[in-house]
Amino acid sequence: MAKEYYNLHNQCIEFDTEARTMTVTMNDEVFTNISVHRMTENAFNGQYLLFKANMFKSLSDRENADLMALSDQDRLKLAHIPEAGSVESFNAVKSQALEFFQNL
Repeated sequence: MAKEYYNLHNQCIEFDTEARTMTVTMNDEVFTNISVHRMTENAFNGQYLLFKANMFKSLSDRENADLMALSDQDRLKLAHIPEAGSVESFNAVKSQALEFFQNL
């Protein structure tokens, strides 16, 4: 089973290429959320590949930001670029969110 994990701002994202699911967990002072998106093969591949393409484009833009004439607003967008995550960080955020729901 192939799973990839990414962190984006205060979210942890798991892409499961075998089950074709995208699981997003988030737990902060305002929101607590766990969502599982099950998709058809084409929908999953579109979401997964678009996410990765946008991530790598943003990383490239960040590397070349000094060479590019970016507005302050565009520079702020580069502050929240997805980065590779781990199963441990994903499970930690998921556990925090589940504890919140169990204690309601």
